[in-house]
Amino acid sequence: MNPYLAFLAILTAGILGFETDKVLTMTDPKKFLVEPIIDEKEAAEYGIKERMSTSLKESLTKLKNDQELVGALGPEIIDFYLKVKEKEEAVFKKLTAEERKVICMGIF
Repeated sequence: MNPYLAFLAILTAGILGFETDKVLTMTDPKKFLVEPIIDEKEAAEYGIKERMSTSLKESLTKLKNDQELVGALGPEIIDFYLKVKEKEEAVFKKLTAEERKVICMGIF
């Protein structure tokens, strides 16, 4: 993950939130510093409507379908990013769990 693109996406999402007057509804975000995993009932109580993706493929699908973010960042950037990450996902899918572990350990 490119940290500059990640930071750009976070800032853009924040700006979009201001522009559309979206309100963060999480009642106690400090709780998640201590106990980040919650069940569906607790998620509803905290106003969490969507869970984070658990796979690269799911994340790419969500990004592709997020028209606000695509529009704000520009379709050219998103299309290029999606092509790179879809290729990465295809390559990783062919690897064994042990091979993925070795590659990922080399990245970090």
